[in-house]
Order: sequence, then structure tokens, then C-alpha cells
Amino acid sequence: MRRFPYLLPLLLTALSAGCNKVTPTPAGTSVITWDVEKPRKEDFAKAKIGERTKKKFLVLMRPPGDAPAIEFSLDLEVAPFDLVTRTEAHYLKIPASVSVEVAKNDRWVATGKCDAEGAAMPTAPPPAPLTLSCSIALTGAKQEAYGTFLVIKGDGTVSFNGNYDTTVLISEK
Repeated sequence: MRRFPYLLPLLLTALSAGCNKVTPTPAGTSVITWDVEKPRKEDFAKAKIGERTKKKFLVLMRPPGDAPAIEFSLDLEVAPFDLVTRTEAHYLKIPASVSVEVAKNDRWVATGKCDAEGAAMPTAPPPAPLTLSCSIALTGAKQEAYGTFLVIKGDGTVSFNGNYDTTVLISEK
């Protein structure tokens, strides 16, 4: 080993570089599937959900620097929602179904989820829309991580609230 003292550090560097490889989430992979009809809080289980209206969005996440962007296709269904609890009645619009799928991706491992328990009753008087928060997280080969929260309202609007250094563009298809 004395003849090649640089060989061991070079070999260790090469091996560790191989450990940082990740397989990007392929296009067509679903990262979020959420539906209000799935099991939910007791009060929500008593609700009557009306006819659903479909909307489609393109979500582009661009981390800072020269990292490539990732594109998602977001399918949203909104519906009228009648809910009578022990103390009051609510008649509002809700996000009834959310589906997010990878559309274009060259680098990132993408994961996501919606917070069904965090579905917030509106603070404004009815018919204000119910709001659902969904998160998308990206992880790269160098362990860099970025994320954003999609704020989805029952009126069919989608906005974001996330890392100040990650650009998120949302456009309706």
C-alpha cells in the first residue's frame, strides 16, 4: 500500500459517490391520492357530498441554483358539502378529491401527502370554502431536500406556501 498512498482515499471517494445515487421518481407515478370519501373524522363522516366538478393544474417546482425543475399534474375535484354537527350546520364547497402525479422529472425522489385531519373549517361565514393542505417533498442524490405545501380550497383554487428558496408555479390546464 505504500507504493500507492493516494489509492485508498480515491477508492473510498469513488465508493461513497456511488452511495449517493438515487432513482428519480418516474413520470406517471402518483405521489398524492386523497379523497374525502375515505375514512375521516366522525363529523365529516355524516356529511352529504354533492356532484363533483373536475379541474386540472400543472405544478412546477424549481429548487434554487442550477437544480432541474420537476413537473406535477394535479387533478382536483370540488363539491358542495352539507355538514350538520351537534351544534351547527355548514353548507360549503370542499376539495373532494386530490391526485398529484409526476409529469416530468430527471433528478428528484418525490413524495407527498394531504393532511386530512388538518382540513380546516372556514373562518369566514358560509359559503366560504374548506381548505386542505397537501405537502410535496423532494430529495436529491446529495441529500438536498426541498418542499412546499399546496393550499387547496373548495372553490377550486390552488396556491402554495413553502420554502422561500423553491419556486412553485401553478397553472390551470
